[in-house]
Amino acid sequence: SNTVRRNIYTELLKKLDEKNIIQYQQDFTNLDYRIQLQGTHYAPAFTDLVRFYEFTWYGKWQPGAKHFALIKEKFETFNGQLY
Repeated sequence: SNTVRRNIYTELLKKLDEKNIIQYQQDFTNLDYRIQLQGTHYAPAFTDLVRFYEFTWYGKWQPGAKHFALIKEKFETFNGQLY
């Protein structure tokens, strides 16, 4: 569901904030976060994750189970690389 997808993305933002990689604020846009990550090794993967999120949340794209599993794996891989 879209709520699950939004939760995955929101949790990622919170984790980035906890690790002092970004500054999370409720009124920030995805572009604000991409700008904060600009020039870091996180930027390319984060940009891809934002794109997936925006397609599903704003674009109403409903990936099938197979696509969702691949996207979720990308989020989990990114999370695992945060330090």
